Order: sequence, then structure tokens, then C-alpha cells
Amino acid sequence: MSRALAWVSFDPEFFERKTSWGCRAPVRPAIRSFIYVPLSQLSRARAFNSGSAINAHIILPLVVGGRVVVHERFERFKAVQAIASERVTVLYAVPFIFEMLVSISDRYPSDFSSLRICISGSAPLPQHVSKRFYERFGLRIRQRYSGSHFYPAFSYNLDGPPDSVGRVDGYFPIAILDESGGPAEPNQMGEIVFSLATLPLDLRPLAEKNPNRQGAFIFTGDLGQYDAAGNVYVVGRKSPFIKVAGNRVEPAEVEYVLRSHPQVKEALVHGTRLADADEAVAAVVVAESEVSREDLLRYCAARLDGYKCPTRIEFRDSLPRSPHGKILRTSFRGD
Repeated sequence: MSRALAWVSFDPEFFERKTSWGCRAPVRPAIRSFIYVPLSQLSRARAFNSGSAINAHIILPLVVGGRVVVHERFERFKAVQAIASERVTVLYAVPFIFEMLVSISDRYPSDFSSLRICISGSAPLPQHVSKRFYERFGLRIRQRYSGSHFYPAFSYNLDGPPDSVGRVDGYFPIAILDESGGPAEPNQMGEIVFSLATLPLDLRPLAEKNPNRQGAFIFTGDLGQYDAAGNVYVVGRKSPFIKVAGNRVEPAEVEYVLRSHPQVKEALVHGTRLADADEAVAAVVVAESEVSREDLLRYCAARLDGYKCPTRIEFRDSLPRSPHGKILRTSFRGD
């Protein structure tokens, strides 16, 4: 066995002995989950903390009798080989991983026939990645929305639109609050919060201990919106706003609009200083195909208030990322 690969096996007798857990797990050896995480982190991860730790990735598959394949470093060709040879059924990854998998040449053999479900988490899944993955492998990527800062709440897109993260009336009910703290209207951006009022009674005491709880809600610090059918969409993380002529601009809102353009692959929005020392909106764009600054400016002008539209758009081949695939925003703090 390669040192980069770790098997975590399931022992049904162990779980039957743990009668204090109040349950006996059915054995389902056909479930095989694939993730990547530095092996040194497994011993430090806080079990039963959140999906962003090891619950959804390792604990739950084991509880139902599955097997987990763990790669310490993500290498796309090795990942493809492991999925095929180990007949992996569940692929849990960040959006960047799905993007790397779909970028593999069509000439390279990629057998994903064993996969039953693909789950994306940790960051919004770009529409172009979801679309290309489906076209290439015939698999829909479902998004899961969770985080240690709003544990135990989470949301999961079971059968909604690909870019949705769940529904307002899900297991953990969601609300979108506007700047005044009131309920937002459909398609109006606001902060995503989880409501405690209708939580199952056995979860409410734990949820009430969350440090980000204020009154009847757990605040996530994320911006989002919901459509008329109740599907929830993450716009982006709340970040220091850009102050343009006395008006507040949330970078995530402008990024959301830019990313919705069919020729835009990625976008990052930040503040920039003009000659008169006032702030303005600037954007860095990674294009999927040829598109001009003028096209993007017209696209934004049709969907945003004038003061929210970028005054400068810079094109790049890629955006700087952390080892886990997250965009490094600190590289773009003002000019």
C-alpha cells in the first residue's frame, strides 16, 4: 500500500459494543467514500464537530458500515485511478478538486461508473465546473453547506438546482436577513442564518450554545439569497465592504454577478483607490473564453446599481490559492 493512501476500515462488532451510543449501525460495505486530507490532521481533527472536520467525510461512512479511502495529497491522476480501482461510490471534495478532475484530457481513461453521488463543500461551486463535470461524466455535483462556526447546523442540496445549497425549509431551517435584520424577499441578498425556532428538540440545546447565536438565529457570516421555490444560494463570504461615495458595496455580490456571466470562470472583487483618494470597485477575472472588459461592464450595469459596478477589470490566467484550493484574498487588499 502506498504511504499516500490510508484505509479506514469498519468493525461492526466494535459499534455493537458501543451500546451507549444508543444505536446499532447497519453494515453497508458497498459504500466507499473518497476524500483527501493530510494524514497528520486525522489525529488532530475534532470528531463530531462539523462536516468541515471529519464527521461527513469519515465518521458517517464508518457508522453506516462503509469504507473510506484517504489520499494525503491530491493528485488528479492518482485520484482517478483510486476511484476506479477501489470502486468508490461517494466523492466528497472542494470545488477546486472537481475542477481539476474535469480538466483531465478525454484521452485519459477515467472510469467513474461506480460513483453514486458527488458532494462539494467548503466554497460555492462555480456553475461552469458543475456543467462541465456533468457533461463529461454524467454526474450531478450536489452542494453541502456547513461550517464549524455554525455547527451543528448544515444544509444539503438533495434534488434542487445545481448551484443551490439546500432549501429554506430543510432539516435546519434557513432564513435570509436584510441589513435591517428583517426577512429578505426572494432573490434579495442578505445574510444566511439558521433558525432555532423549528429545530428538532434534541438538537436545540446544542445549537443554543453556538457562539454565533443571536436570539433565535445562528449567524453564518455568509451572504446568500433564495428563489421563489425556496432554494438557497450562497453568494459569498461577508467581507470588508467597499465604500463608494458613501455607499456600501459587498464584494461577494459583485463577484456573484460576474461569475454568472457564461464566459467568466472565476472573479474576485476588491477595493481600489482613485486619484481623489475615494474608493472604487475593481475586479480580477479569469475568463472561460474570450470576453472583453466592455462586455463585462455592460453585463454588470444591467444587473447592479451603478456605484457597485467595477471601474477596473483585470484579466488573469488564474487566481492565487491556498494548498486547499481557496482563493487568497489578501493578495488584493487595495492598491
